Amino acid sequence: MKKIYYILIAIATAGMTGCQSELEENFKDPGVYAPTTEVVSGMFTTLVSNGRTGFVNDYSDWWHQADAGGYLWYCELYARYYGTRYAWIADLVDPKNSYDPDGLQNTVFNVIYNNFKEMPLMSIELAKLSEEEQKDLTIYISLAELLFNTRVTWSVDIYNSIPYFNAVKGIEGVFFAEYDDPKEIYLSALDIVRKRSDELLPAYEGMSDDGKKKFATQDVIFRGDVRKWLSYADAMRLRLAVRISGVLPDEARTIISEVLSRGNLPTEDLEIEPQEWFRSNRSAGDGGTYRRGMRERDYAGFIPPLLTDIMSRDGKDEYTPGVDDPRMPVLFTGARGSDIATGLYVFRPVNMDCESATTLYDGGGGANGEYGYITDYNSYVDPERYITTNWYMCWNIATYPWNHDPQPVFTTGEVELLKAEIALKNLGNTGATAEQHIHNAIIRSTDYWYRHNAYNQWVGTGADPSPEVKQFLQPAKPDAAMIAAFADVVRNDYLQAADLEAKMEIIMQQKYVHLNVHNPQELFTELRRTRHPKLNPIVFNASTVIHTVINRIPYPQSESANNFEQYSKVIEQDNFTSPIFWMDKPDVSFYKY
Repeated sequence: MKKIYYILIAIATAGMTGCQSELEENFKDPGVYAPTTEVVSGMFTTLVSNGRTGFVNDYSDWWHQADAGGYLWYCELYARYYGTRYAWIADLVDPKNSYDPDGLQNTVFNVIYNNFKEMPLMSIELAKLSEEEQKDLTIYISLAELLFNTRVTWSVDIYNSIPYFNAVKGIEGVFFAEYDDPKEIYLSALDIVRKRSDELLPAYEGMSDDGKKKFATQDVIFRGDVRKWLSYADAMRLRLAVRISGVLPDEARTIISEVLSRGNLPTEDLEIEPQEWFRSNRSAGDGGTYRRGMRERDYAGFIPPLLTDIMSRDGKDEYTPGVDDPRMPVLFTGARGSDIATGLYVFRPVNMDCESATTLYDGGGGANGEYGYITDYNSYVDPERYITTNWYMCWNIATYPWNHDPQPVFTTGEVELLKAEIALKNLGNTGATAEQHIHNAIIRSTDYWYRHNAYNQWVGTGADPSPEVKQFLQPAKPDAAMIAAFADVVRNDYLQAADLEAKMEIIMQQKYVHLNVHNPQELFTELRRTRHPKLNPIVFNASTVIHTVINRIPYPQSESANNFEQYSKVIEQDNFTSPIFWMDKPDVSFYKY
């Protein structure tokens, strides 16, 4: 009977790769492996290459969340034009009527359990092999468990209590596990990530030469570079320890101190090299990543004012080199009024006051259409039209939807900002002051975004931009002195901030700028934890001001239908407002007013 079950598992595993045929060129499909020795490595590759359990931002999540009713709207990262003609905007005042949790429910809750269900089978298959064969494969077990335990913390961040200790035990006949204490899940996951990461170097050193070569192929994330996996593990532990520091300070300090002493934190950005299977390119399957989601939702891809409030230092729509944030030209596509020939950028955010906005563009975008926007984005329009037609700016189309850049796993800019908070709150000895880490983060972030912007080659856009448009959307990076001067300005703002919360505002502002729509899930979590940066509410009219960032996502309906006995024990927290366990100030407002 067990043999039959294993066959069914193998068939299911093969099915996961069927919709991503491009992957077959990069690694062997575990569904067609004949020898038992191939199953373990093949299953690992399936895990890390799947966007919903690995590292590539998932298309489905973006498709749901990048339109009205998703956390990207509520977190002031991504928006449509606002206006009273969109009566449904008023419904956003109540998340029960408007919030679309579908992408997160499928991406975070169900898929993590479904896609890791083979993990116990990997260990069973490994045990069948000889001692010599096992030496080449044990590293895959350690990495799979390491990855699972970083992913489940993501689920806790969205739901709070989730099945964990008895989850992924279908092979033992446990299909409906109980919900566990989120604090215990976090502490267990942090401990397991450390233990599994400690196994990596000895396991790698014990592999045969052929095993190492195969690992470099099967590991589609870091191509067999164990040091990068160690860096990822410790960076994740640092992030998670900071996250719990407000409610478990002693445990957090212990973990932070240990991570800082190990010397494994990344000194260069951890990334997945560009691969065809996550390209947003109509000639290559159109991808299955956030890039495709951005393109299909680009009518909603305008920039709310929060980021320009942070980055525009003179308060003008026109970008002023040497004064404004040097990352603006590679993060944003210039709005109408920009001059491609002279390199003048106009960065005009959407107006979140619906009545004021309506006076501008209701009835067709003004008398002469000057306040309008492109209505046929999804038809692969000429990139120049984004600049000459849109009254408001959107995310830079060279940097984001039409790019083929590496996928970020963990950046050094984020590491510096985590260290800034650690230094501010005396959670550990980082070797530098918080303001120095902020300065370093801006330097690292600027390098990161100009490097990623430069990767774009306009493949598959349906139009070949002119050299002038390419230069406008892919400008040269400012010199080091100009970047450092801007970093000095932000550092001085931090030093002059009145208290801890004012200083956290500046740290989180920089996290918003750096992570932006490359990692909005992390910003959604950090916003809920820190209550920074302060957001601008959506004002539908004088009587309807929308303050609806939520504390958590409701569980999928499948839980109440299929696992009601266990679900009934946590039903009281199944709403939008119950706090996640790491929230130490859940009643503090998210908003400026």
